[in-house]
Amino acid sequence: MQITRDGGKTWTNVIRNVPALAPNAWIATVEASPSDPAVAYFAASHHQDNDYTPYFYKTTDYGRSWKRITNGLPAKGWAHVIREDPRNPNLLYAGTETGLYASWNGGERWVSIRGEMAAAPVRDIQVHRRDNDVIVATHGRGMYILDDATPLQRLADVANNDVWLFDVRPATRWVIAGRDGDLGQRSWSGQNPPNGAIISYYLRTESKDSIGITISDATGRMIRQIRNAARDSGVNRAVWDLRYEAPRPPADTTQRRPGAEDEDVGARFAAAGPYVLPGEYTATLRAAGRTLTGKIQVRADPRVQVTVAELKAQHDAALALRDLVSRANTMIDQTDGVARQLASLNVTLRPSSSRARDSTAVQQQSAATALQAVVAAQARLKAFRDEKLVRPLAGLQYRQYPRLREEIQSLAAVVSRPEEQPTDPQMRRLRELTDETAALEAELQAILGGEVARVNQLLEGTPHVVTHPVRKPVP
Repeated sequence: MQITRDGGKTWTNVIRNVPALAPNAWIATVEASPSDPAVAYFAASHHQDNDYTPYFYKTTDYGRSWKRITNGLPAKGWAHVIREDPRNPNLLYAGTETGLYASWNGGERWVSIRGEMAAAPVRDIQVHRRDNDVIVATHGRGMYILDDATPLQRLADVANNDVWLFDVRPATRWVIAGRDGDLGQRSWSGQNPPNGAIISYYLRTESKDSIGITISDATGRMIRQIRNAARDSGVNRAVWDLRYEAPRPPADTTQRRPGAEDEDVGARFAAAGPYVLPGEYTATLRAAGRTLTGKIQVRADPRVQVTVAELKAQHDAALALRDLVSRANTMIDQTDGVARQLASLNVTLRPSSSRARDSTAVQQQSAATALQAVVAAQARLKAFRDEKLVRPLAGLQYRQYPRLREEIQSLAAVVSRPEEQPTDPQMRRLRELTDETAALEAELQAILGGEVARVNQLLEGTPHVVTHPVRKPVP
């Protein structure tokens, strides 16, 4: 162990000042503190001599004295690397032959932070100066990255709180490249960080109640809810993908046809909410009887040349299309619900049913008249749904002409994918689809007030088909 204090002109050997370290140790890493010139660390081992004990040392006086800092480490698992966090000098990271460790008190005690990493030798550790990520290099198991080290850097300061919301680092609306070509050995590619804002929070004890996280814009309007957030003791994370709430999905999943979600390429893009505009947003955490808030800065992709006005035009059009998808799904749900009730009445009113056999002649005649009305209502409703609302057959995709929902989804996809304002033809089509949606809502109301109401009227004035008026969903 050598030290220089004159830029390398002269060196002083300080290895004799290190206690309890046999001669000829392998010095794997030397770490000069980024916060104090008198502080340094090194990792040493004697594994080549069948001594698998970890040796980590620290000096606070330019190497005149050294202290061994291995409390809490396993007895076997020799030392490879030690680093000081650039933002918190009390936070140290250590890599041994068996894993990754951290100390929040300058090395007085170590705790494993390996998590789901393999129990592999950790040969190097770096904290990314710009992104504040912890980067870990292993021998034989690849590299690992802990995105945003803020919770680790602040953990000792907040551990006595019941709940804590950490600062959220700025998030970027990255334009993600498509993956339509041959990906080759795709399984060997690395995993990208989550796309969006990483929201980290601390719970001293596991929460018995659900954890609520909401995102609001600068006006205070709630634009997104993060549901089913983790509630374990310790540090938890949730990711906001920088989008608004998704459009209302079809409610009755039992009636959803296999493959229906993939009938149109646009469906995959229209299923998510539009991206928010660059700017400042507020995350609100409700846990352990407390409400905590933090700011989130959303930035545009710096590689894309686009103006705020162009993004605003895209944003407004995408929101309008999101709401049209919701309205279309609402109509589909109501149409399917009424159709199921009519199908049940069709079975009940047929002469072969037990109810029909037990009825009088007058009742049978009334049932026959009602059955005719049911069949007529079924036919009108099926034609309305299959010809105008949504493609009737799953899996055929473009082999069937698009109905209302597919038309809206396709337009939503082409409007929201690029970072640019919609074209004039796209805006014209948006206006047309808005009018078509309103017209079909009126037509559905006419069916419910006509053929379906006729069925209820014939069945002795007792409503046998429950209908609800079509309303525009609240964004």
